[in-house]
Amino acid sequence: MSDIDKVRHSAEKNADRAAGIFDEAKDRFSDLADDAKARGEKLLARAKNRGSDLWDDAQDQGKDAWKDLQTVVRKNPGAALGCAFVAGALLYALFGRKED
Repeated sequence: MSDIDKVRHSAEKNADRAAGIFDEAKDRFSDLADDAKARGEKLLARAKNRGSDLWDDAQDQGKDAWKDLQTVVRKNPGAALGCAFVAGALLYALFGRKED
């Protein structure tokens, strides 16, 4: 075997080894990407469920607050009207005036 043939054989052997290493790295990267995707989807599902639970709780609290407000207004209509007037005046004082 001549030196050129030895070099060619060595180059082919190294190219095959490099291709094997590249394929192995590609497979590992693919596995890592699949794992990251699965974890991301799981995390997203948990976040959606948590957000949905929080939204439901907020709606329930809002409904309860509205019912409580209606009860207070029914029991004390004069005081409620006075509070509404004062709140309106304060909001007007803060946001209603336009200075030229």
